[in-house]
Amino acid sequence: MRDGYSEPVMWLSPLSQLPSSYSLTDAIEMERDYSGWLVKYRVDLNRLVAALPGEDWNACVVLGLSQEDETDNGVEDTSTHLLLQLPGKIISYNLREDLASSFR
Repeated sequence: MRDGYSEPVMWLSPLSQLPSSYSLTDAIEMERDYSGWLVKYRVDLNRLVAALPGEDWNACVVLGLSQEDETDNGVEDTSTHLLLQLPGKIISYNLREDLASSFR
């Protein structure tokens, strides 16, 4: 909880494994007043697969979403990362910047 407000709730569908077509999926966030869901990000998994050739995407597991507070030129913002597990590594995919990094 920050400044009297609860943290936003964000979900990604599907949660367990990537679809075989690697098509679009949505990262959705609960409205602040809990009245419904809004699409926060449209995730084009084809772009990620193309950016990381040679990976075994059939063995990929979606671990979840991670939000991180950032400050850029004095402006506070939140960055959201899609966390994926591939054989032998973890991929962190920044949804807003469309950048991926991997960790072994």
